[in-house]
Amino acid sequence: MAEGKAKYDIFCTVCHGAAGDGNGVTKPYGVLAASYHDDRLRSVEDGYIFDVIKNGKGLMLPLNDRISQKKVGRLSFMFEPCNAHKTQTLMSFPLHNAQS
Repeated sequence: MAEGKAKYDIFCTVCHGAAGDGNGVTKPYGVLAASYHDDRLRSVEDGYIFDVIKNGKGLMLPLNDRISQKKVGRLSFMFEPCNAHKTQTLMSFPLHNAQS
């Protein structure tokens, strides 16, 4: 979990925000990122978040050339609906303050 958080801080916070709410520093410039608190993400199939992180989507660039597939997996583990038990918000804790 600690390595996933570290990679999130490096690659994701700028757009998705420290709390995963889509309020990163790019938002005022018109770069809108998904909020991990969005209900629609609770119903995505397993592996969806991994695929988006690895291959990118929309304005989000793929990370497959920046981090290993294993590290993509660690990063995506924090957001996969199956790991959030589909009853909680995908990020029920703020990553910025998460304990490892």
